[in-house]
Amino acid sequence: MKKITLLLFTLLLFNLNNAQSVVWSDDFNDEDISDWTLIDDDGDGLNWGVVQIQDNMGNPVDTPQLRSASWIGGVGGGPLTPDNWIISPLIDLSSASGSISLDWLVKASDADYDAENYTVYVATGNTINDFLASGTSFNEPTLDGVNTQTPRTLDISSFAGEAIVYVAFRHHGVSDEFTMEVDDVSVSAQTLSIPENELTRFNHFYNINENVLTLDSANSAFESAQFYNILGKEVINKKLSKTIENIDISTLSNGIYLVRVSIEGQSRTIKIIKS
Repeated sequence: MKKITLLLFTLLLFNLNNAQSVVWSDDFNDEDISDWTLIDDDGDGLNWGVVQIQDNMGNPVDTPQLRSASWIGGVGGGPLTPDNWIISPLIDLSSASGSISLDWLVKASDADYDAENYTVYVATGNTINDFLASGTSFNEPTLDGVNTQTPRTLDISSFAGEAIVYVAFRHHGVSDEFTMEVDDVSVSAQTLSIPENELTRFNHFYNINENVLTLDSANSAFESAQFYNILGKEVINKKLSKTIENIDISTLSNGIYLVRVSIEGQSRTIKIIKS
């Protein structure tokens, strides 16, 4: 499952001096990828999964990790031509600044069949078209000789300030090799050191008992508020016009929501937990 350090909380602290921190990560040790999105674009019924590799004695090797195959054994097995996608949960970079990096470990298990091809994409939408249109990607056309977990990194600093970001791993353009594995995916960034009230120029308060989010700006009228669930789906889009707005969120299910608030032509994203 995802492990998120929500940068919105760090904005409540003063004088952070642009500290580098992990914004989001997943090490797959719980063997749960239910919060990731899987797309079997080749339609063979096979896709990424989590495996715990074992040696010949049944002892664990490394930790659980993602795996996708271009060959499968057993009855009816043989060469595969994968086009397998796995897409991360929503990653919030609205409070990130400076250098931002996406890091992961990668390997091919069998040194005799390790010419695997994969691409990593980063985009502000989570559809295949969004990723293919993105100008930020990393392609490794072969994992020849990469047979132990090996670090890779991609500069994604261009996504600083974006409240909705997704990462996709795609295993494709290869057949009749064996398997490739991905582990320890993380996004690290600097966090803004400006106090929240100076940066946003408005306050917010969530009344749990009344299921109302209050936005309060001393000087400027709000323009709109867009609510997104953790998967990045817009669930409320409300036009606003006052300096104090009370938004009824009783129709939302319990969970984490990002709210993009627009004021004076600028936007700021806040987080609320509805319970």
